[in-house]
Amino acid sequence: MSKYTHFLMTDRAIKDGHLSNEGSAFGPMRFGIMPAPGDVTALWGQDFNCSYKTCLSAPKRELGGYARLFRELYEETSASGKEVLFFIHGYKHTYDQLKKTVEVLDRQYVSKPDSNIGHIVAFSWATSAKTIHYDSDFLAADTAGKDLCTFLLELKAFLQEAFETEDDARAFADKLNLVTISMGSRVLEKAVECYFSQEEPLPFQAFNEVILAAPDLDFTVFDGEMMPRIAELARRTHCHFNNVDAILYISQLKNRRKRLGQSGPVRKDIHPSIIFIDTTKVVPFASFEYELSFELNYPVTHNYFLRQQTVVADANFIFRHEEAHAIPGRHSSGEQVYKLLK
Repeated sequence: MSKYTHFLMTDRAIKDGHLSNEGSAFGPMRFGIMPAPGDVTALWGQDFNCSYKTCLSAPKRELGGYARLFRELYEETSASGKEVLFFIHGYKHTYDQLKKTVEVLDRQYVSKPDSNIGHIVAFSWATSAKTIHYDSDFLAADTAGKDLCTFLLELKAFLQEAFETEDDARAFADKLNLVTISMGSRVLEKAVECYFSQEEPLPFQAFNEVILAAPDLDFTVFDGEMMPRIAELARRTHCHFNNVDAILYISQLKNRRKRLGQSGPVRKDIHPSIIFIDTTKVVPFASFEYELSFELNYPVTHNYFLRQQTVVADANFIFRHEEAHAIPGRHSSGEQVYKLLK
């Protein structure tokens, strides 16, 4: 792991003094340092004794919940000069697996010399440990979306109250980026729906860059009213898709609808800040760099954001905020659509 500090957000329930690896086990949101020790007493809860107006100067012992998380991120990014990657995993991804995934994220997006990312905030939502629980994980993503919606509302309040000027607030928000993998995109979809269902849900830039990696969403998701509004919560949104994604092919059969992460865009009038990247040509059907059991559970055709170096390089350019048309290895395949080629 790198020298930088990473964080955990989780609504997993506590069982026998540890975070539960069982699905549909939701509790109050807790926060901590990654990799968190097994003892859940290292996590802090939602209560805190100050307002966002004072949380940047209040003693840390008075802080908890989102106030402490935002304070930690503010101090860590100020000290490191780096940005933050919020990460939302997909289905069948236990907390134990997430710890391994954070190590991969650190290696691919933090530890590299030219990386712009220095801190990871991993959201561990209550997925199960078994493939056969896809349906329950699908429903659990909806509950996790409500928790992510609360995060958006709290972040908006923090940006409005904690800083003396709008420029100071924007300077902090510009350091926040988000990645969802697979069913994690459904968590984001439900959070966006929840946010814009609030009374007077004024849009704000919650994130600089958003990447939907292999999104397990209906391919018509941008035809509705809500998902296009993700563009109102981020400066740019990127969707990496792969036509031979084995996991999403199974999901297509399961849901009886094509998946966005397999087909890519189906219309041309998408919001101009949403960009699609076709990874099909650079993602192999299998990777022999990993043991067979790992490949079967986390095939590279679906988890290329973590494992395929051309895609990793593309994402690192995104996190450095390069213009879409100027990123090496991309070839225009139509308006707002690019192909990655070896």
